[in-house]
Amino acid sequence: MATHNIDLFTETTCKQIATACAQIAVNTGGYKLTNYADAQAIVRMGYAPRYFHIGDQIVVEKETSMNATVGNSEGETPGITAASVDPDAFIAAVHTVHGGDYEFTFNGAEWHYNGAPVNLADYGISVTGTAVHGDEVIVHETAAKLYFDVIDIDKDTPSDPQFTHSLTLQLHDVYIDLQYCARQAAFAFAEGLAAGTYKFTVGAHPWVAGDVNKVLTFTLANDIAAGGQLVFNGSYNATLVGTTITAFASTTSTTAAETVTMIEGNTGTDLGTILRSKTDAINSIDRALLGSNNWLESAMRQYLNSDKAAGSVWTPQSVFDRPPTWAATTAGFLHGIDPDFVAVLGNVKKKTGLNTISDGGGTATHDEKVFLLSRSEVFMGDEYAGGEDTPYAYYKNYSDNQSASTGADKNRIKYRAGAAKYWWLRSPYAGTAHYVRLVGTSGAWDYIRATIANGVAPACCIV
Repeated sequence: MATHNIDLFTETTCKQIATACAQIAVNTGGYKLTNYADAQAIVRMGYAPRYFHIGDQIVVEKETSMNATVGNSEGETPGITAASVDPDAFIAAVHTVHGGDYEFTFNGAEWHYNGAPVNLADYGISVTGTAVHGDEVIVHETAAKLYFDVIDIDKDTPSDPQFTHSLTLQLHDVYIDLQYCARQAAFAFAEGLAAGTYKFTVGAHPWVAGDVNKVLTFTLANDIAAGGQLVFNGSYNATLVGTTITAFASTTSTTAAETVTMIEGNTGTDLGTILRSKTDAINSIDRALLGSNNWLESAMRQYLNSDKAAGSVWTPQSVFDRPPTWAATTAGFLHGIDPDFVAVLGNVKKKTGLNTISDGGGTATHDEKVFLLSRSEVFMGDEYAGGEDTPYAYYKNYSDNQSASTGADKNRIKYRAGAAKYWWLRSPYAGTAHYVRLVGTSGAWDYIRATIANGVAPACCIV
C-alpha cells in the first residue's frame, strides 16, 4: 500500500485501505484492516461509522514473556553457547508485538534479520561466545491477545484541536485486579518533625463514633525527616485507641523508621485535629484509613498510562500518597503492548467528579489517554448534576434497562479467567473521600474502598 499524506486521502483511497486483508480486527463491518495506522486514517477522515460498528472488536497483542535460544543452521557446533534478550529493547527495535519466533542468522561476517544485516545489540540481544557461520539466535515471544470492543464512534473529543474524530475502545473483559490507591498518610511534615511527645484530636471518624473528640498521644524516639509522614496501622472500622502509627522518611519509603502506640492522653505538642476534610499537613481521616478516591491523583491512573517496568510506574501525587501494593511487582498497562497500537491512541477530553468531603465537589475536566469509565458512561445515571460525560452507545444501546439504571445489567458484566468480576469505574462515591464506584458481578452499581484490589477494564481512543 502506498503511503499518502492523510490530508490527501479520498473516499476511494479509504475504501482501498479498509479492504486490505491482514487481521487486526475480529469484526469491522466485514472489513479486515492492514494495520492500526489504517484504522487511525479512517477515523481521522470521519469515515469510522462506515467501517466500524458498536461491538466490533480490535485485537491487540501484549508481550508476556520472551527468551532467546541458540543453534546452528548448518548442523555445525555453534560458536555461541547462550543468548539473552531484553524484551523492551527488542520490541522497540521490531516496532511490533506478535507472539512467535524471530530468527537471527550469522553468515560468517555479520548477523542478519529478515534478510538485512543487523547489530544484535540494537535488538537487546546479548550472546556468549564467538559466532561462526550458520549460527542462529531465535527469539521466542509469547503474547496475550487483548480484545477491545468498539464502544462508541465520534463521542469523545480529541484534546488536540487539529483532530475532530475518535473511535473509543474498551477491553471486553477484566485484564488484571489491582488496588486503586493505597492507604494514605494521616500527617505529612514538609519540614520534618523532631523526636518527642505529640498529640492530636480525632475530630471525625466515619465508623467509630466513640473516637470523636478523643485526644491521642504518642512519643517518637527519632526525628522524622523533611518530607516524612505518619501512617495509621489500625483497622478502618475500629477505634484508633491502642493502635500504632508508623513514621516513614518519605512518600516513597517502604521501610518503617519507627512504629509507636497511640493512647488516650492530653500530653505533648499538638499536631491539630484530623477530620474528614484535609489541610496541607493533615489528611482526611477517610483517606488515612482507606485510601483516596481522587482519580486524577490515583495510582490506578498512573498504571493505565505507563509503559514502564515494575518498580517504575508509581510516583507520589501528593504529600500524603503512599506506594500501592503492586508498585514493586506490576508493570504499567502499556508495557509490552504493540507499539503500533499505542502510536494511534490519543488524548481526549473527559469529566470526572470530585468528592464533596475533601475535594470540593463538582467535576474536573482533564485529558486522558488510557482511562476507566465513569458511572454516567456505563448508563448508571449521574453521581453529579450534569454527569461525568454521557453514556457510551455500547452501554446504552444494549442495556437490559430502558433508562439509566444502577440495577443489574448483563451487558455490563465483565469476566476474568471465566469468573464474573467487580470492575473499577473512575467515579468517586461523592459523599466520601475513600469509596470508589464500580460495577458488580451482576452488572449493578456498587462502591468499595480504594485500598481493595478489583478488576481493571481500560478504555482508550484511536484519534
